[in-house]
Amino acid sequence: GQEVTISGERFGQVVEVQLRERTSHMGGTMHSEMHTDTNSRSSTSSDVWATIPITFLERSRNSITFTVPQVSAGQYTVTLRKFNDELSIANSMGAGNLELPLVISSTTGFIGSREGGNPLTLTTPDSSVGFNVTHPEQNAVRINTLPCEVVDVSSHQLTCLPGPMSGRVLAEYWQLTSGTSGFPAIETFSSPDIARFEDSVDLNWSGDGPGEPVRGDYFASRFTFYLQLPAAQNYTFELFCDDHCAVFVNNIRILAADFPQTEYVTTRLPEGQQQFVVTHTEDAGAARIRLRWAIGTSSIKDMPWHRVTPVLSGEPMAISVFVNGAEAVQDCPSQQNIPVKLPTSPDNAWESETVDLQGPTCSYIYSAYRTPVLAAPLPGIISSASPFEVTGLFLAESMNATDYEFRVDGVLGSIDSIVHGNSTYPTLMVTPPPLPAGKWPVTISVAGFGYAAPVQQDTQSRLDVRYSLTVGNPVKPAGSFWGGFEVEVPGWGFVPSDSDGSDEYEHDSDEYEHDSDEYEQVMSLEVTTSNPGFEATVVSATDSLLTVRFSRIVDHDTVIAQDSSSRTVGWRVKVDNTGSWDAGQFQLEFDPTYTPFFTSSPSSLVSPDTSGTSIELSWNVKARTEFEALPAGAPSNASIELQSGPNFYPCTAATVRSSMVDSSNGYSENTTCLLPAYLPASNYTIWLTATGTSYTLGSGFAGDKLAVPITITNISHTTSSAAGGLTITLGGLGFSTNASDVVVTFSNSALSYQGFVMSASATSISVRTPRVPEALEGPTVLDVFVTPSHGATPQPTGFAVTFDTGITPRVLSVSPNRGSTAGGTTITVSIDPDGPQLDGS
Repeated sequence: GQEVTISGERFGQVVEVQLRERTSHMGGTMHSEMHTDTNSRSSTSSDVWATIPITFLERSRNSITFTVPQVSAGQYTVTLRKFNDELSIANSMGAGNLELPLVISSTTGFIGSREGGNPLTLTTPDSSVGFNVTHPEQNAVRINTLPCEVVDVSSHQLTCLPGPMSGRVLAEYWQLTSGTSGFPAIETFSSPDIARFEDSVDLNWSGDGPGEPVRGDYFASRFTFYLQLPAAQNYTFELFCDDHCAVFVNNIRILAADFPQTEYVTTRLPEGQQQFVVTHTEDAGAARIRLRWAIGTSSIKDMPWHRVTPVLSGEPMAISVFVNGAEAVQDCPSQQNIPVKLPTSPDNAWESETVDLQGPTCSYIYSAYRTPVLAAPLPGIISSASPFEVTGLFLAESMNATDYEFRVDGVLGSIDSIVHGNSTYPTLMVTPPPLPAGKWPVTISVAGFGYAAPVQQDTQSRLDVRYSLTVGNPVKPAGSFWGGFEVEVPGWGFVPSDSDGSDEYEHDSDEYEHDSDEYEQVMSLEVTTSNPGFEATVVSATDSLLTVRFSRIVDHDTVIAQDSSSRTVGWRVKVDNTGSWDAGQFQLEFDPTYTPFFTSSPSSLVSPDTSGTSIELSWNVKARTEFEALPAGAPSNASIELQSGPNFYPCTAATVRSSMVDSSNGYSENTTCLLPAYLPASNYTIWLTATGTSYTLGSGFAGDKLAVPITITNISHTTSSAAGGLTITLGGLGFSTNASDVVVTFSNSALSYQGFVMSASATSISVRTPRVPEALEGPTVLDVFVTPSHGATPQPTGFAVTFDTGITPRVLSVSPNRGSTAGGTTITVSIDPDGPQLDGS
């Protein structure tokens, strides 16, 4: 409803104002398919715009006034459109930008686990502009700078899942003046150039620095974190840096170091949560800092970075909300004495049992009082979908399984039962979901609290489990020399096939974003043999069953005699994240006993128009125990295909004419099948795949046994522009109906050019003539050759085309020769009227 006035130049021909809402991903945490206005334009390849046309209220040459429509909050670009579709540009930084922020008036669920996961809901007044419902990914929520994953959004309400605060160090960086010497009091610095979270204070920037705008030389850094110490005792700290650094505990400096020395200090610290601040400066060259420790008399080791937090547990942290890039205005009420500790919460000496919230800032509180904690580690290896126990201080008094969730990599497992081993530490009996082999993140969620933390003394940085990979023996013992069969392989930990058949599994857990590369899963299959040509692929897979196809060996230069010896092929499976192949190598026999051989096959010419035509062939396989004799007219034990190049055509309705089983020759069958209604011209190999009573044995072939000729009867044009581009139609019979399988060349003894086949049918092909540079010097005659199908040989057509510069069109002018940089200008191209007449082709 607000009126807005735009100032600028050349507004006299403007007919429309557009608000362009930026909808490319801008830091939001909910990914979804982008919906784009078909009339919109992109300023860059990565920008997507949703266009909201507006009718202006008032217009002059230098100003336009319009009323803002009902839209979601955000940052908009105002674009003007002229009557000829030319668009406006902004001539200064920020000109044409309009920001419409929403107002956050209240929050619910604002206290939760230090591990995150307790739903936080934000509400706006009905009078405010709203969240972006059309493009949910444009709503971004952060707690301090921690991400909060958006899981649900409506016009005036949004719910997100806070990420963990544990395992994060607050890092602040400042660019110093070049040549700065000494070690300034960085602990007192403010307004950092960069503020973000790091995983630890063990960083090696080499010569690069932390990133823009802080360069690699002459910069300062400060790292702040809190850590709960298990007892009041001596702690030893080791500090190394390049160039200068210091450590403060509870605002007292305990240690300093200068490159290249490593310094140590032993000091007594109290039990409970302590503040650590590490400061550092870099002069020039390489930059590095590392802090380690030892408890009591133990040896130096890495600090437990997975347990540190960037702020004191229980302190309110500001929430920031962005919608379409515009930061929300906060108007949350003040609240006093909000209880944080619950009757089920354990005691701690460092966190207040109540908290005050000061409006209008909207805040979130990570609290140890609200953090479920496991009492025992999770199993190290999961080798089957067998239930196991999870024990912890879960805080909830509920015995209802629906108040708990157990997920592995975001996939829901089941809570089978809840048992109170004692009143403090209940036990959940859980069944893990099936997943590929490898290491996967685990979340255990408790309603009203969020995610559970690992055992406090555990070294795990996050909860996770490892699934094992087990591969059993294949169901089928052997197959044909020429492949063409599938085997089923039982096991555990396979990568399930996607809907498109690919065997790839990628984890989808924002909570483990910093470890995402570790959790990507791809399954591969390796064939181990000294004999070339054998290939195996996973046709489909579940977590516990692989279907593996040993494909036909179509490169059959060497014929294997019927008395050839068996070949043993070894194969094995690997899932990338397991780091190695499964235990053992599994064997499969490629055996002549299971190989179909032709005893007779057709060798005559067949017309491309094969509708209703059948062929007859005879074949034999020695594995007689896999077959029973079939009566005449019964469906055959074989499927039959015709091969030309990489293309296969089915010969359908395979029917038994006669069959027999004997102890010497095995199973023999005389078979007929019906050819396709149409076959492109080529010399075809006949493939037969035999299926016994238990499984498919595999394939055999008869090479170049069926010839289909091509006939070419006419050509539409025999002259073409030297620049090419003329569409020529060739008529006949025997062309492939797939245009990409057909090749047309124009050639003589010295030249050869390939045309572009635009379309193909059984009786004609349309080809665009190529550019022939030599024809610019004079008429050039080229013979036409056609390769009618993939795998066929080029055939002469008996026709030729003359490429002639005399019929080549010439461009005289282009008008206008200027246009808006935003596009939309219509251009007219003029052709020489005295040149050849254009007929649209």
